[in-house]
Amino acid sequence: MKKTKDPKGETEVIAERMVTSLTSTCRGLEMFSDSLQKSGFVSSLPAYKQMMSVLVQQKRWSDSHSREEMQQIWDDIAKHADILYNILKSYSDVMDVLRAINKHTQKPAQNENKTLQYLKRYSLIPVSELSENLKMKKKDINAELEPFVKSGKIEKKGRGRNLCYRLLK
Repeated sequence: MKKTKDPKGETEVIAERMVTSLTSTCRGLEMFSDSLQKSGFVSSLPAYKQMMSVLVQQKRWSDSHSREEMQQIWDDIAKHADILYNILKSYSDVMDVLRAINKHTQKPAQNENKTLQYLKRYSLIPVSELSENLKMKKKDINAELEPFVKSGKIEKKGRGRNLCYRLLK
């Protein structure tokens, strides 16, 4: 089968439509992330981590004391956690692909450190996650970001294990 050349201008029409579609998609993702941040969803993670810790302790106590009357509650907690996990995991899988879509062509700014570049991608993130993902010590991350906190470019939220950094726009 013989390949024919696209008529002149068809490429431009396709490109125009793609720009419109991509711009709309970008706006939708921005609105979604803004709504999650404004809802308190993002900043609630430390509280959920604390809840998890308490529930694990309570489950151990319940099991060690053979408290059968609590079993249905534990089953319900696990069921709801499973539902939430599957919803969030599905979104996470999609976002993993989208956040890496431009890694091949994106060049980091010469004068910015890697921690700040990471914060630009994720907006609000716990220092423990930064440490894990960037393979850096927490104290080094804190030292690297402190000038940006002082200049008002980044905000510190929480303390200790719950310390998060948030990029201010």
